[in-house]
Amino acid sequence: GAEVRWAYDLQNDEVAPLAVPEECPPGQYPADGLDPLPPGKRLDECVPCEPGTFKMLPGTRRCQPCLEGTISAEGATRCTACRVNTYSARPLVASRPAIFGTAEQKYGSTVCVPCGPDEIAGVGSDACEKCSPGHVREADDFARCIPCPIGTFANSTHQCQACPPTQTTMGPAASSKTACGCAVTEYLNRATNQCQACPANAVCMGGRDIPFVSEGYFGLPVPRESAYVAHHFQGVEVWKCRKGACPAEGMVQVGGATQYVRTLFSCADAAMAEHCGRCPADFYPAKSTKTWEIPVLGAGEETNTTRTGKRIECKKCGGGNKVPFPVFVVLMMMIIYGVYKTAKAPRSQALTSAVLLSSMGSLLVTAMQTLSVIGSFEVNVPDFIEDILAFFRFFIFDIEMLNAICFTGVNFANRFLWRVLTPVVVLLTFYCTMQLSWLLNKTFPKIEAMGPAKTANALGLALTAGYISLCKIAFQFFECRPHPSAPSTLVAYPDITCSMDERRDLMAFGVLAVLIYPIATAAVMAYLTALAPKKFSTSADFRLATAFLLSRWKPTQFYFAVVVMVRNMLISFIVVLYPAEGIAQLAWTAAFLFLYAVFQATTKPWRSDVLNRVDSTLCSSVAVLCGFLLAVADVVAGVEERKTSFTPIVNGIFVVAILVLVFTMCYSLLFFLGKVDVRQSKAEQTTKVIIDAVLQINRSMIDYQLSTKEIHERMSMYMAEHELLALDSLLHSTMREVFQVMPTTKSSSKRLFLQQPDGSRRVTEAEAQRRLRAASQTAEPPRPETVEF
Repeated sequence: GAEVRWAYDLQNDEVAPLAVPEECPPGQYPADGLDPLPPGKRLDECVPCEPGTFKMLPGTRRCQPCLEGTISAEGATRCTACRVNTYSARPLVASRPAIFGTAEQKYGSTVCVPCGPDEIAGVGSDACEKCSPGHVREADDFARCIPCPIGTFANSTHQCQACPPTQTTMGPAASSKTACGCAVTEYLNRATNQCQACPANAVCMGGRDIPFVSEGYFGLPVPRESAYVAHHFQGVEVWKCRKGACPAEGMVQVGGATQYVRTLFSCADAAMAEHCGRCPADFYPAKSTKTWEIPVLGAGEETNTTRTGKRIECKKCGGGNKVPFPVFVVLMMMIIYGVYKTAKAPRSQALTSAVLLSSMGSLLVTAMQTLSVIGSFEVNVPDFIEDILAFFRFFIFDIEMLNAICFTGVNFANRFLWRVLTPVVVLLTFYCTMQLSWLLNKTFPKIEAMGPAKTANALGLALTAGYISLCKIAFQFFECRPHPSAPSTLVAYPDITCSMDERRDLMAFGVLAVLIYPIATAAVMAYLTALAPKKFSTSADFRLATAFLLSRWKPTQFYFAVVVMVRNMLISFIVVLYPAEGIAQLAWTAAFLFLYAVFQATTKPWRSDVLNRVDSTLCSSVAVLCGFLLAVADVVAGVEERKTSFTPIVNGIFVVAILVLVFTMCYSLLFFLGKVDVRQSKAEQTTKVIIDAVLQINRSMIDYQLSTKEIHERMSMYMAEHELLALDSLLHSTMREVFQVMPTTKSSSKRLFLQQPDGSRRVTEAEAQRRLRAASQTAEPPRPETVEF
C-alpha cells in the first residue's frame, strides 16, 4: 500500500524506482511525473506550485487549486482574493499531457477579470453583478451601483449623461435618452426639442407626454394633423367651451392634487365642430342630463368615479324643432296689439292702472334682460339657475334658443344678419299690425284701429323696455373672448374667430348696428326728452306719442328715462370690455346697479311709490346677486394681472370716498361754527311763498265760487300723486304746529310734533273769515299765529 514512484531510464531502457523527497516546503510539491518538469528540475526534486494553485504547509501533498474569487502565482503558499469590481471563476478540471500519458488536474484562476462598466463585484467575487437599468457604477474602487440623478440618463458607455437643454427626467435612474422630457407643468416641443411652459388651462404631466386640457376647455395640437401628434407636437391651442360642451373625461394627479382633464380633439358630442363651438349643418345643440364615468388616467390612488350633469348633444333638425316663421309673426302681432292697448297716455297727472301696468311690465322685462346679460357672464352657476337665465334669453331677442340655426344654416353671415335684423322685423311687424287693424276695423268695429301717435307710443314703450336687447344685438359683434392659447372668438358665436374673413366682411353691418340700435335710439329719446318741456303741454300728438317716455315719471324728473337707458347701455357694454373675466363683469354690473339705485332712491322718479319700491328692490336684488356670484366666477387673469387692471379703479374709488368724507367733515365744522347757514333765508322765502299761496287760493275760491269737486278735478289733472300726498302732509303739519289747528281728517303720513295744539289760542270762525277777507284786500299776510284754517 505504500506509494512507489518509478522512473523510466530511456538510455538503459529500464524502469527503476525513484527516490521521493522526504518533504517539500510550502508552495512546492514533489515531482511525480504527472506534471511537466520546469527547466533544470529532476523528478526526485520539489517543484513550485503552478499558478492557480497553492500549498500552505510543508509535506509531500500536491498543491490545491485556488477557490473562486481568488488567484495565485507560481509557488504560492496562499491564494489572494480578487479586489473590488474584479472576479475569478471557479476551479476548472483540465486534461494535460504527462510523462506517462495524460492527467487531470484542478486549477484555480491565475488572474482577476475586471467587471464591465455597468457591473460591480465585491472583494473575492466569483462573478460580476449587473447594475439595474438607469444605474451606473459609482467608481472603480466601490462595489456600488448608483442611479443617474434627475436630469441625466445612462448612456451606451454606461455613464450618466445630461439631458438636452431645458429637458429633465421624471425621476432618477433614467435608462435612455428617451426618458428625457419636461418637468411637470411643461411640455416638449418636438420641433425645437425644448421644453415650454404649459399654457393656461392645460394640464402638462411632464416627460414627453402630450398635454391634457382642463375640464370645460377644448384643445387642439399644433400642428393640427392628428395622425402625427406624437412625432410633430409643437404646442397646444386651448379654447374655452360653452358650458356642457367639454365635460371631464378623466382624472390625473398633478402635484398631489386631483384634476379633471380632457384629451385633445374631443367634445361632448363627436359631431361638434369648430372647437366645440357649433353643431354641423342641419343639427342644433341641445342640453340633456347624462351620467358618465370618469376614469383615472395614469398612476394614482384614486378610483374611477361618475358624474351627472348637462352635456350638449347635436340633434337633427326637424320634428317640431323649427319654429315656423308665420307662427312667430302672428305671435308678435298679438303681443304688439296688446302693448298698444296697454300703453295709453294719461289724461291727467293721476296714475292710471294702464300706466301702472305698463310701467311694472317694463321694470320686469328690464330686470329679466339684466339677468339674461348676467347669464352670459363667465360664471359657474347651478344648473337650475342656468335654466332660468337661459329662458330669459328670449327677452334679448336671442333667436338661437329657438333653434334658428335649423333655418339659417351654419353660415355666419346668415346667422348674424338674421339676429341683427330681428328689431327691423319687429318694426315692420308694428307697421303691418297697424295696417291690419285698419282693415279689421272696417269689418269688426270693436277692433280699435291703431292710430299713428298711439302706435308710436307703443313702439317707444317696446324700444325702451327692450333697450338692453338692442344693445346686446349690436355689441355682440364686438364681444371677442380671448382664449388661453388660441385666437379670440365671438362670445355669441364661439365657432367664429374674431380674425376670420367672414367677420371682417360684415364689419360694416356691425358698426351700423351699433350706431342705430344703442346710440341712435338713445339720442332720439334724449332729444324727445329735451323737447318735452315745450311740446308736452302744447301738442296733443306729442303728448300721446311720448307718453311711454314721460308719463311714468314725476313732472320734476321727466328726464329719468334717459338715465335708465344709460344704465342699461353700460351694463350691456360690460362684456365688450371684459369678455372673459367673470369677476370684472360682475363687479362692474353691481357698481352700475348700485349707483343707479342710490340715484333712484334719492330722486324717487316714478310717479308711484309702488314703482319706486319695486325698482329699488329689483336693482338691489340683482346687485346682491352679482356680489354672491363673485364666489363662482371664472378667474382667467392671474393675481398680478388683476392687480394691474383694477388697482387704478380701486384707487380712484377710494380717493372719491375720502374726498366725500373730508367734504362732509368740513361742511359739518363750518355749519357748527356758523359759517354756513342758508336755512334762515330759505325758510323766510318758503314761508312767504306758502302765505301768498294760501291767500291766492282763498281769493280764487271766493271770486270763482269753486266747489270742492271742481278743485279736486283740477288738482288730479295737473298734480301728480306724490305731489298731492306731499301737499297733504305739508298742510296737516302746518295746521297742527304752526297755526295750532287740529285738522278734521287724518294726515296721510305720520309725523313727530314738537307741541300739541293749544285750544286757548284759537279764534272764532267768523273772526278768521273776517281777517282773511281783510288780508286779501290789502294783500298783506296776516299773522301766522292768529290765523285758523
